[in-house]
Formats: sequence, structure tokens, C-alpha cells
Amino acid sequence: LFCMMTRSKAEPNTITFSAAISACEKCSKWEEACCLFGMMAQCKVESNTITFSAAIKACRKGGEWATVLQLLSHMEQGKIECDTISTNAAISACEEEGKWETILQLLHEISIRPTRSLLAQRAVIARRTPCGKMLCGFAVN
Repeated sequence: LFCMMTRSKAEPNTITFSAAISACEKCSKWEEACCLFGMMAQCKVESNTITFSAAIKACRKGGEWATVLQLLSHMEQGKIECDTISTNAAISACEEEGKWETILQLLHEISIRPTRSLLAQRAVIARRTPCGKMLCGFAVN
């Protein structure tokens, strides 16, 4: 796709990269999604919330919880708003791997950063741990 765009003198942009990364997620190709995400910087194309969310969802689908957390961290470092989709995908990735301490850390970060999704916080609080206990101790304002 990007080769065809170059031949036709069309420049890849945030929208085309986001769409391609999202397509990789739908096909369970997290590695290709990460490769495309990395190409954005090489092409001097800015990433945004949608691009990050697509990459996070692709990595979550691939079971790459550590990569999901790295992407989430890069979002915060780049002052890119962390939306409900990216927050929920990160929490789900950790949940699928049984990383409950990490989930609790994410919940703490949500509670101190109002840009993070309150809906994500409520969704996780409602989930049960593998041993059947409810997560508790977090006030939902």
C-alpha cells in the first residue's frame, strides 16, 4: 500500500497509517502493526490517539502486554491523550496475563490523571480476579 502511494506521489499520513495498523489488528498481525507504527517516525508522520489505540489493540490481541504498556507510556510521554479504547485494551492485556498488580497500578494512574477514562476504571473495578474476588479499594467519583 505504501509503495503504491509513493509511486503515485501520495504521501502516507496519520490516517493511512492508522488504517493500516488497524487492519493489522483485525488480522492478528501485531508485529506488522508495530513495524508500521515504527515507520511513522521514519516517514516523519505524527502519531495520535487513534494510531496509538490501534497499535495497542493489535499488541493486546497478540498477547504482548509488555509492549502494550510501553505504547501507553509513550502516549503519556508524548502528551497524547489516553482514551477509553487504549486504556481498556491495556487493562485487558494485563488481565489476560494475570498481571493484577499492573492493573492496580494503572487504576492508580487513572485516579490521579483526569484525562484517563473513568469508564475504564469502572469497568475494571467490576471485573473479578481469577480467584473470584472483586477488585476493591478504589473510589469511583
